Amino acid sequence: MLQLFPSVPCHCPFVQNRLLIIRMVHAAVERTTHYAVRLPESTESFLVFALMPIMNKPLHHQDALSEIGELPAVLQEFPIDRVLVMERYGHGIINDTYLVHVASPDGAIEQRFIVQRLHTIFNSPVLEDMAAVTEHLAGKGITTPRLMRSRTGALGVMRDKRCWRLMTYIPGISYDRVLQGAQLEDAAEFLGAFHNALQDIEYTFVHLIPGFHDTPRIMEKLRETVKHFQKSPHADVLIPLAERIRRDWVTVAATLRELPHRVIHGDLKINNVRFAEDGHRAAALLDLDTMGRNTILVDLGDAIRSWCNPADEDDYRGAYLDEKLFRHFIRGYTRTAGFLTREERESIPAGLEMIILELAARFVTDAFEEKYFKLDNARYPNLYEQNVTKARAQVALLDDVCRKRAALSAALSV
Repeated sequence: MLQLFPSVPCHCPFVQNRLLIIRMVHAAVERTTHYAVRLPESTESFLVFALMPIMNKPLHHQDALSEIGELPAVLQEFPIDRVLVMERYGHGIINDTYLVHVASPDGAIEQRFIVQRLHTIFNSPVLEDMAAVTEHLAGKGITTPRLMRSRTGALGVMRDKRCWRLMTYIPGISYDRVLQGAQLEDAAEFLGAFHNALQDIEYTFVHLIPGFHDTPRIMEKLRETVKHFQKSPHADVLIPLAERIRRDWVTVAATLRELPHRVIHGDLKINNVRFAEDGHRAAALLDLDTMGRNTILVDLGDAIRSWCNPADEDDYRGAYLDEKLFRHFIRGYTRTAGFLTREERESIPAGLEMIILELAARFVTDAFEEKYFKLDNARYPNLYEQNVTKARAQVALLDDVCRKRAALSAALSV
């Protein structure tokens, strides 16, 4: 018999009923990639599983029990009221994210919070960066997730060498697919306001990911990986792809200008834009763990790559840059990004090509090494297939961007 809280007597009918529910859904979890957790009113409660979307990996029942089982203890370290429901949230592939519903002591008000267990690539200093940036943004009137301090005043808590944090929840909608023109323009306008608000922040980031968005370093890593994996069973496919990426990088690198380093988001895939509940107005940017200083081309190239390609990230047959969406992006962004210089604006196409090549290089490197944060085993048999497919999609997107260089430059000159 599965007993989650041994201190509660198992002969109690209340307990037996819930144990029956747990056993039934305990078996169901083995057959599904969905779950949530509801905490009944009693503090001497059991975890009752319901069904809810989870990330791109199958979740075995023992994983569900260990991950969910930690949450009550983590939440006790924060000054929040009675927890009603905890559910796995979003489709992130790095951090483990949950939505927590909390009732006030009198039960009259229900609040929601986001709780995350950070990936091991992040450590507690990233919380200092987030606190400093979000305080600055909030002071400028920009909606942003805020960290909730623990009962001891800490920005997060450590359990088993993993960092947990609790954040405010921003109601709204996030999209995994490309936006319509007006939506995209509004998101770009918000991004410009986000960047603009950070122009005067005086802060030195303490959490730095080695080599993050360092394109020359990423290309060197690709060169070393090719050399190391000459006898790989995938060499015939990957080496020509790697050589093509490195050749194109030499061409693009020669066109890049010396530009100022600014505070950037660092990971502007489309589902990191939070829209208001009507789905039309951009309300916030999420996932602020990769913020730091780099040229603005990193954010602009990554956003355009993600927002203006209607195809899925792994669709190498359908990848293309939608010129109409690109124009919407530029129109929205330049409306609020008052800091943007002429040199930065003119460099946007080169920055776009840089980011596409950087991502393609990372995918090829990961294909050689057969690694990634998580395998989408609903779509791929292994990490090699997943990574090489995504690399090909980036190269296909690059080909289309190169064909449209003149059109993109013309859109920037309007």
